[in-house]
Amino acid sequence: RLVPTAMLPRAVALLALVALAFGHDGHVHDDGMAADANTDHDASAHAAHAGAADASTAATRVEHRMTFSTDYRSVAILFDNWSAMNPWQYALSLLAIFVLGVALEGTHYVRSRFEKAATKDAGDGVRQTIGFRLMQSGLYGTSTTLGFLLMLITMTFDVGVFITVMAGVTAGFFVFIFG
Repeated sequence: RLVPTAMLPRAVALLALVALAFGHDGHVHDDGMAADANTDHDASAHAAHAGAADASTAATRVEHRMTFSTDYRSVAILFDNWSAMNPWQYALSLLAIFVLGVALEGTHYVRSRFEKAATKDAGDGVRQTIGFRLMQSGLYGTSTTLGFLLMLITMTFDVGVFITVMAGVTAGFFVFIFG
């Protein structure tokens, strides 16, 4: 039985929670004016006070750094709207990134266990049924996607994010290597 696959829905739910936490309130405008958490306004009002001609050009912008930094407020993680504006959002982001690191190692583990089980059942040769090949391909695609996402997250050059990615994959390796 491959228990680690049961963790995947929880990881997806955590990522959805992180995405919801980074809504409209508290973001930084192009003109440097921070949105008030108590302000309730529509997209046209948003565009007007951001100095933009329309709402589509009033998007949040975070500069991309090429050197390591510890200023969490200037980090955009994968998407412009996934940027921490307070310590709680940053902590929630780090938790989600840690879970992604563990999930990456979990997919490696599941894939190897699946292949070992198939090899054991088939004797010397691996069963090359379409189901086996589809499962292996899906697991490979999932682990490759997670790996690339973690690489892109690491490229934020935030020290806390970098350490969290490394801690997540290390913890995942530790947990799954003894499984």
